[in-house]
This record gives sequence, C-alpha cells and structure tokens, in this order.
Amino acid sequence: IILSSKVYGEKYKIVGIFTKHHGKVSALASTSKKHSFSTFSSVDIDYSSRITNTPGFWRLKKEEQTWVLSMNSENHMLVCQSMCFILEKVLPPEVPHENLFAFTEYIVRNLMKFSKTEILALYAYFEFVLLNSIGFGIDLSHYFENSTIKTSNPLSLLKTEQFFLAKIGKDIKYLLEITGSIIENNLLQINNHFRSCVINLI
Repeated sequence: IILSSKVYGEKYKIVGIFTKHHGKVSALASTSKKHSFSTFSSVDIDYSSRITNTPGFWRLKKEEQTWVLSMNSENHMLVCQSMCFILEKVLPPEVPHENLFAFTEYIVRNLMKFSKTEILALYAYFEFVLLNSIGFGIDLSHYFENSTIKTSNPLSLLKTEQFFLAKIGKDIKYLLEITGSIIENNLLQINNHFRSCVINLI
C-alpha cells in the first residue's frame, strides 16, 4: 500500500510503501507516466538493493489505484490522506505489523462501498488498531462486552460491519479524542492537518 511519493531529482521518486511482511519500506522508483504511485494505491512490487545501507529500488509490476478523487467525497479523501500521513510518520522502518496491515488493506480494497459516515467510523477504529500495534494498549472491551467477537483481531469487527458501525459509529468523536491525546502526547506531537480536518467533519 503506497503511503507517500515524493519527487527526487529529475528521474526518480522516493516511494514509501506499507508491506505485510516487512512493515514500512522506502526506496527509489523511476518516474514513469505509466504508473502514478498514488497514495493509498495497492501495488505488486519488487525491491532490490545493490549496496548495504543505501536506498534500494522499487520495480513496479502492477498498481491498482483506489484513490477516491472520482468519488467526490471529502470524507473519504481526508481519511485516506490522514491514514497515509500517520502511518508514514509513526511506523518504524522495516518492522512488520500484520494485523494493522490487514486492517488497512481491507479499507483500501473496500473503500468505495463505505458511506461518508461509515468511513469516519472506520478511521476512528483505525487509530485504535494503529496505537495498539505500536505498543499503546487501549482496552475497548467495554464496547464489545456482550459480543462473541474477538477484539484482538480487528478484521473480525470489520467483517460484521452492522455490529461494528452500530457500536463505534455512535462515539466517533469521543474515540478520536482518546486516540488524539495519545498521539499528541507520545508521537512527537506530529501536526496532522488531515486528521484535524477529519475531526471538523464529525
């Protein structure tokens, strides 16, 4: 999943990618009109490096663009931008977070079917999954105390979306306040403009 793409000289981009088995990895990619390297796109890509401790290179085999400009939904665009920004800033390089990746990939692949309200609820839960993945244990069991769903597996909630949205959707702002305090106090006080805009939509 592409998190960032920045111009580097005349022929290259530095592309940050979230992978299932290797976490966040950044490398150079040739500028090409055939491939956009759009943030939040799903890619099939190879990595190679000739010299240790120097940036490697991406060779893009396939790109599935899931960008939401065509949806004309500010909610979706800001959520995608905020997710990419915070993953890029917070994740340590080359450390796998498979539950977090599976959750993010589910949103990427199903983005178009979520309503404007549903995508905000998903974003609120995404921040809980992210913080738990990097070591901030946040207990949400009181939300699901009467459910057989295992909260240790974030995808188990997404695959029962009616239950998930009924529970999380009522308290989006409250949940973002909890995660926001942890993000602001512990994660280098990153200034996430996109997240601020998401909160203003609620």
